[in-house]
Amino acid sequence: MNNTRAELHLHTKMGNMDAVGDIEGYISFAKSNNISAVAVTDRSVVRAFPKAYELSKEYGVKLIYGADICRETNADKKYGITVLARNRQGLKALYKMITALHTEPSCGRLDSVEKIISDDRKNLLVGACDELYQAIIDGKTDDELQAVIGFYDFLEVQPYNDKDINEKIAALGERYDKPVAAASNAHYVYAEDKIGEAVLLHRAGDSAPSNIDLHMRTTEEMMEEFAYLGGDMAKKVVIKNPNLIADMCDDTFSPFPAEKKKFEIKGAKKTIVKQAQAKLEEMYGEDPNKTIKKRFHDELEIITKNNCESLFVLAAGIVNHIAGKGCLAGNRGCVGSSFIAYLLEITETNPLKAHYVCHTCHHTEFSDTNACGADMPDKNCPNCRTKMKKDGFNIPYEPLFGMDGEKEPVIDLNIPPSMFDECCKYLQDLLGKCRICRAGTVCTLSDKRAKFYIREFEERMGERLSCAERENAQNLLCGAVYTNGLCPGGLLIAPEGTRITDYTPLWHTDMPDGLLGSHFSYHDLWDELFKFDILTHDAPEMLKVLEDLTGVKPAEIPLDDKKTIGSFQNIDTAGIPEFASPYVQNMMHIAQPKCFDDLIRISALSHGTGAWKDNAEELIKEHKAELSEVISCRDDVFLTLLKYGIDRQAAYMISERIRKGKGLSDNDIKLVERHGIPAWFIASCQKIMYLFPRAHAAVYTLMAYRIAYCKAHYPTEFAKALKEIEGK
Repeated sequence: MNNTRAELHLHTKMGNMDAVGDIEGYISFAKSNNISAVAVTDRSVVRAFPKAYELSKEYGVKLIYGADICRETNADKKYGITVLARNRQGLKALYKMITALHTEPSCGRLDSVEKIISDDRKNLLVGACDELYQAIIDGKTDDELQAVIGFYDFLEVQPYNDKDINEKIAALGERYDKPVAAASNAHYVYAEDKIGEAVLLHRAGDSAPSNIDLHMRTTEEMMEEFAYLGGDMAKKVVIKNPNLIADMCDDTFSPFPAEKKKFEIKGAKKTIVKQAQAKLEEMYGEDPNKTIKKRFHDELEIITKNNCESLFVLAAGIVNHIAGKGCLAGNRGCVGSSFIAYLLEITETNPLKAHYVCHTCHHTEFSDTNACGADMPDKNCPNCRTKMKKDGFNIPYEPLFGMDGEKEPVIDLNIPPSMFDECCKYLQDLLGKCRICRAGTVCTLSDKRAKFYIREFEERMGERLSCAERENAQNLLCGAVYTNGLCPGGLLIAPEGTRITDYTPLWHTDMPDGLLGSHFSYHDLWDELFKFDILTHDAPEMLKVLEDLTGVKPAEIPLDDKKTIGSFQNIDTAGIPEFASPYVQNMMHIAQPKCFDDLIRISALSHGTGAWKDNAEELIKEHKAELSEVISCRDDVFLTLLKYGIDRQAAYMISERIRKGKGLSDNDIKLVERHGIPAWFIASCQKIMYLFPRAHAAVYTLMAYRIAYCKAHYPTEFAKALKEIEGK
């Protein structure tokens, strides 16, 4: 027989501000003291499961998923019970319970929990904690005690409980053939950690520290605690029965479904090829320029090779749905780097090099002198004399996909706030409500807040903690979870054939769209669920209002309007998103933007770190550099290195290091010097801490420019629209 115990009841700092035990501390303690299994049983929450699972695998300690759940009896009293999942089905039942506790009206929560336990009883183990203990205190008859015991699979005793009552419970277990198991009910790992729990309880309203010791016990300590039961009974309660119960639970399994499934929309591959091809032919004809064809096929190959079609189809569906409601959708990040995304109308920025295209005969001409098509002079088609469209923002696809598609593309949309509920409804209709929830977060105590709690505790108790006690309490309190939160605009989508609740319990968010939030942080679900960000932004909303007031469609606003460019040169940008802050206005005063591309560069520089101050600013002010010459975004580094003949792979890797603030290595410097890269460029790279993507800056600038156009040409309507937006 195993000579060490299993722990069936402990609380972590991932609970609801009732414990300071760190899950790694518990599992490390178990490993060091040969404790065979650990059950995590936070009160009404299970946030610790993902991390506990990873640590259990690392340390080789069996993990049992559980919770301290509230149960209401016919006497209308509420008691805490220990619920353990025996297997994956039991875990799903546990998730249902936690969801019920956090989503249903208070009058129905406990009934739901009772029903779930009843329906899935064979997959669960239920331990008696409070109810039996209280029944003995209340002097219940043996028949009444037998009725109480009948509900439970095992009876729990804890070391700090009254010895006579623990002896009574041990005897009842023998009489009614119910295993009696000793559990620490630990709230912290070591005895000296009690100070952290005292501060936490004080914050919760307890005026004095508890005299109960709630640290995790070794087998030897538990045997000493229960020595009054007699040697054989103590060994049975401390070692044999807890291991018996632990053995009834499956070996450690993931808190998520075992079979990994990727997010997919049926027929997505056919859809993306058909729609993108149709748009390509509409814009560039049946036989496009070879540069365009190569970009199209290269991206399409990457997308299909990496099974990303569903992401693009989903994003296109949302954008088109919003367009059908008369609104524009913007986007964030690098999605504007994708030509396929442009053809699917996910983004408005065409990432091809600056070019002319005739929409009558499809004649196409690329420019080597302009970075942005909007800045080229007007030109008629040499074949049919039709005025050609000026297009292209010169954005490579590598920032989104990587060199060969090794990056998982991310598509974040910006939509008017009024459209968010509409988008959620669209997704629910498309995919099913059971597959979607809001991306949850967990809100934890910061170092600053922990220090405040400790000072408050010291003032109330009228004594100062020692430096060691204060430091220990601070470490214990930091990271304690006090509530759930939400990732702004973040949605989680479960694979087809599954439900969100297979992966995480849910909680009621009080948001008007009615979507529930994930109980686990979306970071814990990153590899399990598909995360899609739909962020609300005032710029698309304002453009809709301006269109209603002026009749001017945003997509038809010319991007080379001199009056609009002049408003940026004159720093008349109050009320213009991205360009209204004093910081950006000062940049414009120094850099004097002359064209649309300059505005993109200013936007990128304003979002970078170490890119403007004492870098591009100095080059422009002191060395009279043009905006087009300085490094404004991550794409500038990549394209400049290519221009000087550096291998594409090497150029990409260097640009990735630069944009993350890692600078040029000695080998990088030797390589770029060998290719004739100017010294100022190398020095500039070494100062950069973060670089913004050109695609992101281009989309933001496009929105801002259109609003500035309305301000320049329709000032009355602009003022009215601004007032309406600010009033919401």
